[in-house]
Amino acid sequence: MDHSNKSEKLKKIKLSGKTENLDNSVIGISSDQKIHKLAWEINESTYISLSKSNDYIVDLQKDISFSVFSYKEDEQYFFLIENKTEGFTLSSKYSNLDYILIIPNFKHEDDDFIKSFLKKIRKNSTILGAYIIDSCQTIDNAVKIISADLQ
Repeated sequence: MDHSNKSEKLKKIKLSGKTENLDNSVIGISSDQKIHKLAWEINESTYISLSKSNDYIVDLQKDISFSVFSYKEDEQYFFLIENKTEGFTLSSKYSNLDYILIIPNFKHEDDDFIKSFLKKIRKNSTILGAYIIDSCQTIDNAVKIISADLQ
């Protein structure tokens, strides 16, 4: 794979301003695995096939790059995003979580799909915890930018 043009594909995002209220199912994940290993583990235990996407770059005190893995089936996306990197946290509201798995426009905490999905990934020995969490402005901003980047 040619990485020479990678920097041209990355987008610099400054998180600020209001977002529309999106319906997102969000799962917070604690794991000591690297994101590529975690994505592989999730792929093995579910039907989705997360693959590396462009990094999500945020202007905090400097440009910080958060790794993203994504999957799209029909019109439904799944995003696995690092929550911690280089001493920075993407969502300080969830600073105790290592990763955030977002299923945009799918707000059904009681739905059998979410319950089944959580049950499958919780069986994974590399996942120390996985919980449904509330979305927040930082997560909603990330969803909007990453979704637009993939289209």
